[in-house]
Amino acid sequence: MPDPGSNYLPDAGRAWIPEAKLRAYALNPDHQDGGHKARVFEADLALRQRDWAYLRDAILRALPDTPVHEVRERGDGAKSYTVIVEITGLNGRTGRVTTGWYVASGKSPRLATVYIDKRHRR
Repeated sequence: MPDPGSNYLPDAGRAWIPEAKLRAYALNPDHQDGGHKARVFEADLALRQRDWAYLRDAILRALPDTPVHEVRERGDGAKSYTVIVEITGLNGRTGRVTTGWYVASGKSPRLATVYIDKRHRR
């Protein structure tokens, strides 16, 4: 387990991912804004809308042991963190999945965005 004072998402063990963020948005090929993300998740990792819990669980397992890629201070006193986790898809391929987290003071990290960034492909 990483040193809590090091470059890891604070309170990663309590991070939460809203079901709708994955099922209704990032893995939904019919979503107006997220449809392109869904097509990449399916092509690269064979993950479809029905696999949202698999993706959620894989992200949450990888998160505590993966260093933060970027931190940004927000005007409201909160911080945004980018963590790039490696996820093995249902096709056995491993992809680098970019996750963005919103952390308000005293609150658990909440997933704000998730996608496979072509620049981070292996």
